[in-house]
Amino acid sequence: VTNYVSDGTANGQLAIVVVADTAQLTIIGGTWDGQGLGGDSQGLMRNGYGAAFHVFGNGKLRAEGVTFAVNTRGIAVSGEASLELIGCTINARSRGAVGYGVMLFNSKGAGRMVAVDTTIRGFSWHGSGAIYFVDDGGPSTATATLTNVTLADSGVGINVSAQSTAVVRATNLKITNNLFSGVYCGGTCDIDVAGGAISGNAAHNPTPFGYHGGIWLGSPQPHKLKLRNVAVINNRNATIDGNTNNNGNSGVTLAGTVASMFDLGTAASPGANTFMGNDTGPSTTGINVQAAPGVTVSAVGNTFAAGVQGADALGKYVVGAAPCTASPCVVTSGGGPNYIVTSGSLRLAD
Repeated sequence: VTNYVSDGTANGQLAIVVVADTAQLTIIGGTWDGQGLGGDSQGLMRNGYGAAFHVFGNGKLRAEGVTFAVNTRGIAVSGEASLELIGCTINARSRGAVGYGVMLFNSKGAGRMVAVDTTIRGFSWHGSGAIYFVDDGGPSTATATLTNVTLADSGVGINVSAQSTAVVRATNLKITNNLFSGVYCGGTCDIDVAGGAISGNAAHNPTPFGYHGGIWLGSPQPHKLKLRNVAVINNRNATIDGNTNNNGNSGVTLAGTVASMFDLGTAASPGANTFMGNDTGPSTTGINVQAAPGVTVSAVGNTFAAGVQGADALGKYVVGAAPCTASPCVVTSGGGPNYIVTSGSLRLAD
């Protein structure tokens, strides 16, 4: 398809392309554009909630080098279906309603997306997401494998609803300049990111809507998070008020349950992450630890704001200087631009 333009009016009900049962469709190159692609209303579950493209059953959609310019809703994946995006772009044409680039919903555990060298951006209405894991009123599990992917300029980069389980495996992932959060996990999240940046999120002008910083794993669910070589920087709003200065609007917020596991770096595998510029006000910070009693967030071998909260001139925590007077260096309290610990503990050095 060299250049498909849908000049009709989107009704929020019918997809332009449906891949169902065991069908497989590959689209190579070209552009899909037009007002008729993707609706502004929720539509029906069986029609992908107004998606321009809907893949369900055991269907598979593969797109290579394709540009999608959709109204507000892009590609919906449900059941045990799969989506592959190779060298693609998904842009929102309209920003007047809740939308998504890719929605993974009503999944039985096998629903998945794979994206390589792909950008999803512009789904900027409150409640929207570049990638949206949606439970549709019941437990749902899906997996996203992302390589050299950018999620930008949306309401949230990765948005996970209350009964969803999101498994994300990413290499060189950039989640940047999303209005309210980089990653918001209202359900259960298992996230592993190697390389990239979580930056410039939650910087929208203050509104009644909530802000959740770079990565928010604040729901009472058993989360897992592993970060290596990731820059978590400047996730903050320039205006300090009771909304933007909530401690959940930090670089990384980690809560969960006693079964949660948070690995931001260990002695054997230093994190090499950077946590800077995530403090809108005194209640916000780089790493916000709200873990369950007995859970330790391991954050060894990272770089923080230099010269504050005991970090040295290079922004490192080293054994022998407060708060790391003993090895291992585990803190159970304290607050500042680098970290806040209100429950659980934080391991900074060995």
